Amino acid sequence: MPHLRCTRQQVQAGGVGGDLNIGTAVLGKCLVMSDKGKEEEEMNESFIRYYINREPYSAIMQLRRLLPRLSEFNGWQWIFALDFNYEESFGFLPGTNASEIECIKRKSIAIIENRNPDAVIRSLIWEFRQEIPATVIDDILTLFSIAKCKYIHARAQEVLEGDGKLHIIERPIAQPSILEEIICQEELENFIISSFSSLKQEGWKKDTGFIPSIHWYAQAQRLFRAGIFNLECSLYWIVLEVLAGAYVQRIGLAKKIQNKKKRVSELIKSRGFDGNSWSFLDDAIEDWYQLRNFAFHQGELPTWTQQKFEQRWRQLAEFTSFMLADILQIQSQTYKNQIGARLSSY
Repeated sequence: MPHLRCTRQQVQAGGVGGDLNIGTAVLGKCLVMSDKGKEEEEMNESFIRYYINREPYSAIMQLRRLLPRLSEFNGWQWIFALDFNYEESFGFLPGTNASEIECIKRKSIAIIENRNPDAVIRSLIWEFRQEIPATVIDDILTLFSIAKCKYIHARAQEVLEGDGKLHIIERPIAQPSILEEIICQEELENFIISSFSSLKQEGWKKDTGFIPSIHWYAQAQRLFRAGIFNLECSLYWIVLEVLAGAYVQRIGLAKKIQNKKKRVSELIKSRGFDGNSWSFLDDAIEDWYQLRNFAFHQGELPTWTQQKFEQRWRQLAEFTSFMLADILQIQSQTYKNQIGARLSSY
Protein backbone atom coordinates (compact mmCIF):
# COMPACT_ATOMS: atom_id res chain seq x y z
CA MET A 1 0.00 0.00 0.00
CA PRO A 2 1.52 3.36 -0.97
CA HIS A 3 2.43 5.87 1.72
CA LEU A 4 3.58 9.51 1.69
CA ARG A 5 7.02 10.87 2.42
CA CYS A 6 7.31 14.56 3.28
CA THR A 7 9.87 16.70 5.04
CA ARG A 8 8.69 19.57 7.20
CA GLN A 9 10.46 22.59 8.61
CA GLN A 10 8.93 25.28 10.77
CA VAL A 11 10.42 28.78 10.82
CA GLN A 12 9.21 31.54 13.10
CA ALA A 13 9.54 34.90 11.36
CA GLY A 14 9.94 38.28 13.02
CA GLY A 15 11.79 41.57 12.99
CA VAL A 16 11.54 44.53 10.70
CA GLY A 17 13.80 43.66 7.81
CA GLY A 18 11.90 40.85 6.12
CA ASP A 19 8.28 41.39 7.07
CA LEU A 20 5.54 40.70 4.56
CA ASN A 21 1.80 41.17 4.61
CA ILE A 22 1.40 37.41 4.76
CA GLY A 23 0.75 34.88 7.46
CA THR A 24 2.05 31.32 7.01
CA ALA A 25 4.04 29.96 4.09
CA VAL A 26 4.08 26.29 3.16
CA LEU A 27 6.47 25.00 0.51
CA GLY A 28 6.96 21.43 -0.53
CA LYS A 29 6.21 18.35 -2.55
CA CYS A 30 5.43 14.79 -1.52
CA LEU A 31 6.34 11.59 -3.25
CA VAL A 32 4.06 8.54 -3.34
CA MET A 33 6.17 5.58 -2.18
CA SER A 34 5.65 1.83 -2.34
CA ASP A 35 5.95 -0.40 0.73
CA LYS A 36 9.45 -1.26 -0.44
CA GLY A 37 10.43 2.38 -0.30
CA LYS A 38 10.70 2.85 -4.02
CA GLU A 39 9.31 5.93 -5.67
CA GLU A 40 6.15 5.11 -7.62
CA GLU A 41 4.81 8.46 -8.68
CA GLU A 42 5.80 12.07 -8.27
CA MET A 43 3.05 14.50 -7.33
CA ASN A 44 3.62 17.52 -9.55
CA GLU A 45 0.45 19.61 -9.12
CA SER A 46 2.25 22.76 -8.04
CA PHE A 47 0.38 25.83 -6.83
CA ILE A 48 0.63 28.95 -4.71
CA ARG A 49 -2.26 29.87 -2.45
CA TYR A 50 -3.10 32.76 -0.10
CA TYR A 51 -5.62 32.56 2.74
CA ILE A 52 -7.06 36.06 3.10
CA ASN A 53 -7.97 37.31 6.56
CA ARG A 54 -11.66 38.04 7.30
CA GLU A 55 -11.15 41.60 8.52
CA PRO A 56 -11.62 44.38 7.61
CA TYR A 57 -14.61 42.91 5.76
CA SER A 58 -15.67 45.94 3.68
CA ALA A 59 -12.11 46.53 2.47
CA ILE A 60 -11.68 42.85 1.56
CA MET A 61 -14.88 42.98 -0.50
CA GLN A 62 -13.53 46.03 -2.32
CA LEU A 63 -10.35 44.07 -2.96
CA ARG A 64 -12.36 41.20 -4.42
CA ARG A 65 -14.13 43.52 -6.87
CA LEU A 66 -10.87 45.19 -7.87
CA LEU A 67 -8.60 42.19 -8.45
CA PRO A 68 -10.10 40.92 -11.75
CA ARG A 69 -9.49 44.35 -13.30
CA LEU A 70 -5.74 44.27 -12.58
CA SER A 71 -3.45 42.73 -15.19
CA GLU A 72 -1.17 41.62 -12.33
CA PHE A 73 -3.98 39.30 -11.17
CA ASN A 74 -3.96 37.28 -14.41
CA GLY A 75 -3.65 33.58 -13.61
CA TRP A 76 -5.02 33.93 -10.09
CA GLN A 77 -8.41 32.72 -8.86
CA TRP A 78 -10.52 34.01 -5.96
CA ILE A 79 -12.35 31.29 -3.99
CA PHE A 80 -14.57 32.07 -1.01
CA ALA A 81 -13.50 30.05 2.03
CA LEU A 82 -16.99 28.58 2.44
CA ASP A 83 -16.70 27.10 -1.06
CA PHE A 84 -13.19 25.70 -0.53
CA ASN A 85 -12.73 22.05 0.47
CA TYR A 86 -9.08 21.54 1.27
CA GLU A 87 -9.11 17.76 0.90
CA GLU A 88 -10.57 18.15 -2.59
CA SER A 89 -8.34 21.05 -3.56
CA PHE A 90 -5.81 21.09 -6.37
CA GLY A 91 -2.55 19.39 -5.40
CA PHE A 92 -3.84 18.13 -2.03
CA LEU A 93 -1.39 15.79 -0.29
CA PRO A 94 -3.12 13.43 2.17
CA GLY A 95 -1.59 13.13 5.60
CA THR A 96 0.35 16.40 5.53
CA ASN A 97 -1.01 19.68 6.88
CA ALA A 98 -4.77 19.29 6.39
CA SER A 99 -5.81 20.01 9.99
CA GLU A 100 -3.61 23.09 10.21
CA ILE A 101 -4.84 24.53 6.93
CA GLU A 102 -8.48 23.80 7.85
CA CYS A 103 -7.97 25.84 11.03
CA ILE A 104 -6.52 28.72 9.02
CA LYS A 105 -9.33 28.47 6.47
CA ARG A 106 -11.98 28.88 9.19
CA LYS A 107 -10.45 32.26 10.05
CA SER A 108 -10.18 33.34 6.42
CA ILE A 109 -12.74 34.84 4.08
CA ALA A 110 -11.22 33.70 0.80
CA ILE A 111 -8.41 31.85 -0.91
CA ILE A 112 -6.43 33.33 -3.79
CA GLU A 113 -4.82 30.57 -5.85
CA ASN A 114 -2.47 30.25 -8.80
CA ARG A 115 -1.69 26.84 -10.31
CA ASN A 116 1.42 27.92 -12.18
CA PRO A 117 3.91 29.22 -9.58
CA ASP A 118 6.72 29.47 -12.13
CA ALA A 119 4.76 32.15 -14.00
CA VAL A 120 3.80 34.16 -10.91
CA ILE A 121 5.06 37.75 -10.81
CA ARG A 122 7.52 38.27 -7.97
CA SER A 123 7.04 41.05 -5.48
CA LEU A 124 8.33 44.51 -6.35
CA ILE A 125 8.25 45.56 -2.69
CA TRP A 126 9.24 42.58 -0.57
CA GLU A 127 12.36 40.47 -0.95
CA PHE A 128 11.76 37.13 -2.65
CA ARG A 129 13.45 34.25 -0.84
CA GLN A 130 13.01 30.51 -1.13
CA GLU A 131 11.49 30.33 2.34
CA ILE A 132 9.38 33.48 1.80
CA PRO A 133 8.17 33.52 -1.82
CA ALA A 134 6.76 37.04 -1.96
CA THR A 135 4.59 37.68 -5.01
CA VAL A 136 2.53 40.40 -6.63
CA ILE A 137 -0.33 39.47 -4.27
CA ASP A 138 1.78 40.69 -1.34
CA ASP A 139 2.29 43.97 -3.21
CA ILE A 140 -1.43 44.39 -3.82
CA LEU A 141 -2.18 43.77 -0.13
CA THR A 142 0.49 46.29 0.86
CA LEU A 143 -0.84 48.98 -1.49
CA PHE A 144 -4.36 48.26 -0.28
CA SER A 145 -3.19 48.66 3.33
CA ILE A 146 -1.85 52.12 2.48
CA ALA A 147 -5.05 53.16 0.71
CA LYS A 148 -7.30 51.93 3.52
CA CYS A 149 -5.05 52.87 6.47
CA LYS A 150 -5.59 49.33 7.73
CA TYR A 151 -3.34 46.29 7.88
CA ILE A 152 -4.81 44.01 5.20
CA HIS A 153 -3.11 40.65 5.05
CA ALA A 154 -3.27 36.95 4.38
CA ARG A 155 -3.33 34.59 7.33
CA ALA A 156 -1.34 32.06 5.35
CA GLN A 157 0.47 31.45 2.11
CA GLU A 158 0.71 27.86 0.89
CA VAL A 159 3.03 26.85 -1.92
CA LEU A 160 3.55 23.40 -3.40
CA GLU A 161 6.79 23.22 -5.36
CA GLY A 162 9.27 20.60 -6.47
CA ASP A 163 11.99 20.95 -3.83
CA GLY A 164 10.86 18.00 -1.72
CA LYS A 165 10.56 20.10 1.45
CA LEU A 166 7.54 21.38 3.32
CA HIS A 167 8.11 24.67 5.18
CA ILE A 168 5.68 26.50 7.45
CA ILE A 169 6.49 30.15 8.23
CA GLU A 170 4.35 31.88 10.83
CA ARG A 171 3.56 35.53 10.11
CA PRO A 172 1.97 38.19 12.32
CA ILE A 173 -1.65 39.24 12.14
CA ALA A 174 -3.22 42.39 13.56
CA GLN A 175 -6.49 44.00 14.50
CA PRO A 176 -7.95 46.21 11.74
CA SER A 177 -7.61 49.82 12.79
CA ILE A 178 -10.39 52.40 13.09
CA LEU A 179 -8.58 54.84 10.82
CA GLU A 180 -10.29 56.34 7.77
CA GLU A 181 -9.28 55.51 4.20
CA ILE A 182 -7.14 57.99 2.30
CA ILE A 183 -7.89 56.64 -1.17
CA CYS A 184 -11.60 56.34 -1.90
CA GLN A 185 -13.14 53.27 -3.51
CA GLU A 186 -13.67 55.00 -6.85
CA GLU A 187 -9.95 55.76 -7.16
CA LEU A 188 -8.56 52.43 -5.93
CA GLU A 189 -7.99 50.87 -9.33
CA ASN A 190 -6.19 53.93 -10.67
CA PHE A 191 -4.12 54.16 -7.49
CA ILE A 192 -2.99 50.51 -7.64
CA ILE A 193 -2.15 50.72 -11.35
CA SER A 194 -0.22 53.99 -10.90
CA SER A 195 1.59 52.57 -7.88
CA PHE A 196 2.81 49.57 -9.87
CA SER A 197 4.06 51.95 -12.56
CA SER A 198 6.07 53.85 -9.94
CA LEU A 199 7.47 50.66 -8.42
CA LYS A 200 8.66 49.48 -11.84
CA GLN A 201 10.57 52.69 -12.59
CA GLU A 202 14.32 52.17 -12.46
CA GLY A 203 15.81 53.73 -9.34
CA TRP A 204 12.46 54.95 -7.98
CA LYS A 205 12.40 52.76 -4.87
CA LYS A 206 15.91 53.79 -3.85
CA ASP A 207 15.47 57.48 -4.67
CA THR A 208 12.25 57.81 -2.65
CA GLY A 209 13.22 55.60 0.30
CA PHE A 210 9.97 53.69 -0.21
CA ILE A 211 11.28 50.19 0.58
CA PRO A 212 12.81 50.88 4.03
CA SER A 213 9.87 53.11 4.92
CA ILE A 214 7.31 50.42 4.12
CA HIS A 215 8.91 48.03 6.61
CA TRP A 216 8.41 50.57 9.41
CA TYR A 217 4.90 51.32 8.15
CA ALA A 218 3.85 47.66 8.26
CA GLN A 219 5.23 47.34 11.78
CA ALA A 220 3.29 50.41 12.90
CA GLN A 221 0.03 49.08 11.44
CA ARG A 222 0.45 45.76 13.24
CA LEU A 223 0.80 47.53 16.60
CA PHE A 224 -2.78 48.86 16.56
CA ARG A 225 -4.39 48.01 19.91
CA ALA A 226 -1.24 46.15 20.92
CA GLY A 227 -0.87 48.28 24.05
CA ILE A 228 2.31 50.04 22.89
CA PHE A 229 0.87 53.38 21.84
CA ASN A 230 4.09 55.39 21.91
CA LEU A 231 5.92 52.79 19.82
CA GLU A 232 3.14 52.68 17.22
CA CYS A 233 3.22 56.46 16.82
CA SER A 234 7.01 56.55 16.76
CA LEU A 235 7.14 54.03 13.95
CA TYR A 236 4.78 56.12 11.84
CA TRP A 237 7.08 59.08 12.44
CA ILE A 238 10.11 57.02 11.38
CA VAL A 239 8.37 56.38 8.04
CA LEU A 240 8.36 60.14 7.51
CA GLU A 241 12.00 60.38 8.64
CA VAL A 242 13.10 57.73 6.12
CA LEU A 243 11.20 59.35 3.27
CA ALA A 244 12.54 62.77 4.25
CA GLY A 245 16.11 61.46 4.45
CA ALA A 246 15.84 60.09 0.93
CA TYR A 247 14.36 63.40 -0.25
CA VAL A 248 17.14 65.66 1.07
CA GLN A 249 19.72 63.21 -0.25
CA ARG A 250 18.09 63.33 -3.68
CA ILE A 251 18.12 67.14 -3.84
CA GLY A 252 21.65 67.44 -2.44
CA LEU A 253 20.76 68.96 0.96
CA ALA A 254 21.59 66.00 3.21
CA LYS A 255 24.65 67.70 4.74
CA LYS A 256 22.96 71.07 5.10
CA ILE A 257 19.77 69.73 6.71
CA GLN A 258 20.66 67.09 9.29
CA ASN A 259 17.94 67.67 11.87
CA LYS A 260 15.28 65.00 11.37
CA LYS A 261 12.36 67.28 12.19
CA LYS A 262 13.56 69.87 9.68
CA ARG A 263 14.00 67.19 7.05
CA VAL A 264 10.41 66.05 7.54
CA SER A 265 9.22 69.65 7.29
CA GLU A 266 11.10 70.08 4.01
CA LEU A 267 9.58 66.91 2.59
CA ILE A 268 6.09 68.00 3.60
CA LYS A 269 6.49 71.40 1.95
CA SER A 270 7.85 69.84 -1.22
CA ARG A 271 4.73 67.67 -1.58
CA GLY A 272 2.34 70.63 -1.45
CA PHE A 273 0.92 70.02 2.01
CA ASP A 274 0.35 73.68 2.76
CA GLY A 275 -2.44 76.24 2.88
CA ASN A 276 -5.27 76.58 5.39
CA SER A 277 -6.23 72.91 5.26
CA TRP A 278 -2.78 71.89 6.44
CA SER A 279 -2.14 74.72 8.93
CA PHE A 280 -2.35 72.22 11.80
CA LEU A 281 0.87 70.55 10.63
CA ASP A 282 3.28 73.02 12.23
CA ASP A 283 2.04 72.20 15.73
CA ALA A 284 1.47 68.56 14.88
CA ILE A 285 5.06 68.08 13.70
CA GLU A 286 6.31 69.49 17.01
CA ASP A 287 4.08 67.08 18.93
CA TRP A 288 4.92 64.06 16.78
CA TYR A 289 8.62 64.73 17.18
CA GLN A 290 8.22 65.18 20.92
CA LEU A 291 6.37 61.88 21.16
CA ARG A 292 9.10 60.16 19.17
CA ASN A 293 11.85 61.53 21.45
CA PHE A 294 9.96 60.64 24.63
CA ALA A 295 9.46 57.10 23.36
CA PHE A 296 13.02 56.46 22.21
CA HIS A 297 15.05 58.46 24.73
CA GLN A 298 12.96 58.54 27.88
CA GLY A 299 10.79 55.48 27.54
CA GLU A 300 7.60 57.28 28.50
CA LEU A 301 4.77 59.40 27.14
CA PRO A 302 4.40 63.19 27.20
CA THR A 303 1.91 64.56 29.73
CA TRP A 304 -0.91 65.07 27.24
CA THR A 305 -4.62 64.62 27.69
CA GLN A 306 -6.18 61.45 26.30
CA GLN A 307 -8.01 63.59 23.76
CA LYS A 308 -4.73 65.02 22.47
CA PHE A 309 -3.14 61.57 22.24
CA GLU A 310 -6.07 60.33 20.18
CA GLN A 311 -5.97 63.40 17.94
CA ARG A 312 -2.25 63.27 17.20
CA TRP A 313 -2.27 59.50 16.70
CA ARG A 314 -5.06 59.64 14.11
CA GLN A 315 -3.49 62.59 12.34
CA LEU A 316 -0.04 61.00 12.23
CA ALA A 317 -1.20 57.56 11.09
CA GLU A 318 -3.48 58.86 8.36
CA PHE A 319 -1.03 61.54 7.24
CA THR A 320 1.78 58.97 6.94
CA SER A 321 -0.48 56.78 4.82
CA PHE A 322 -1.36 59.75 2.65
CA MET A 323 2.30 60.70 2.26
CA LEU A 324 3.11 57.19 1.02
CA ALA A 325 0.12 57.30 -1.32
CA ASP A 326 1.21 60.68 -2.70
CA ILE A 327 4.72 59.39 -3.34
CA LEU A 328 3.32 56.36 -5.15
CA GLN A 329 0.81 58.45 -7.12
CA ILE A 330 0.75 62.24 -6.95
CA GLN A 331 -2.61 63.35 -5.58
CA SER A 332 -4.36 66.47 -6.82
CA GLN A 333 -4.09 69.62 -4.74
CA THR A 334 -7.86 69.68 -4.36
CA TYR A 335 -7.87 66.18 -2.90
CA LYS A 336 -4.91 67.01 -0.69
CA ASN A 337 -6.86 69.94 0.73
CA GLN A 338 -9.85 67.68 1.38
CA ILE A 339 -7.72 65.21 3.33
CA GLY A 340 -6.03 68.07 5.17
CA ALA A 341 -9.40 69.47 6.22
CA ARG A 342 -10.45 66.06 7.49
CA LEU A 343 -7.28 65.55 9.51
CA SER A 344 -7.42 69.06 10.98
CA SER A 345 -10.98 68.39 12.22
CA TYR A 346 -9.86 65.60 14.54
